[in-house]
Amino acid sequence: MPSSSFSKALREPIYFLWECYDGPKYKRCKYRSIETVGKSSGRGEIVYDHSIEFRQLQKTLLGMEEVTAEKVERELGRYLKPVILTKEQHRIKTAEARKYPVVDPDNFDIVAYYATMGIQLVQNSDQS
Repeated sequence: MPSSSFSKALREPIYFLWECYDGPKYKRCKYRSIETVGKSSGRGEIVYDHSIEFRQLQKTLLGMEEVTAEKVERELGRYLKPVILTKEQHRIKTAEARKYPVVDPDNFDIVAYYATMGIQLVQNSDQS
């Protein structure tokens, strides 16, 4: 079976058990774009963006030889670095991400990455 078949099977438990297990996923974001300050998710004004493409995490998880809770948790922490963007910024970022097929999660400067796309990040004051 192609690895793309596993995408939804991985996304759902990661979303419910890791990204929003203790409240709204937007509160878990350390950063947000300056244009999203004061905007809310209820009106569809903002987008939750995986700064490192989910397909990289998926490839890492599916390639694990020995799967333990500790190893999975470590990889989730390394790859899941979400930010809050506007819909337009998300569109731009998605197009730009195709230029960077592989990102090293251990040496990933999230602020610099988005700055290359003209997106300025600030601390998310709603972070829990």
